[in-house]
Amino acid sequence: MKNIIANLEPYTDEIEYDDFQSDITDEFAKHKYKKVYVEGKDLTWRNLIGTQKFILDDVMDIVWKLVPTNSDFTYRIEKITNNHYKVESSNHDGKEYFEIKIRKVS
Repeated sequence: MKNIIANLEPYTDEIEYDDFQSDITDEFAKHKYKKVYVEGKDLTWRNLIGTQKFILDDVMDIVWKLVPTNSDFTYRIEKITNNHYKVESSNHDGKEYFEIKIRKVS
């Protein structure tokens, strides 16, 4: 059974977007100031793979660091374990997939 944390569908209204932000905040507030490790595949129209690391200063960075700026997108995040998540996001370039692991800063 999938444990979907937050789901942003195409053409959402303001209330649905607020709910999406609230769902992200509720889940990721506990991870604030921890290290986030991301592995992505099928990135951009060229279907690239890539990684990135960042400190989660703002809980919404779990979204904004993964999606293109100034673009419409969908975003679904699934919880695998307390520190492991999978994301499926769509934008004008196609579907992108991310695996997120969160660790304490040492």
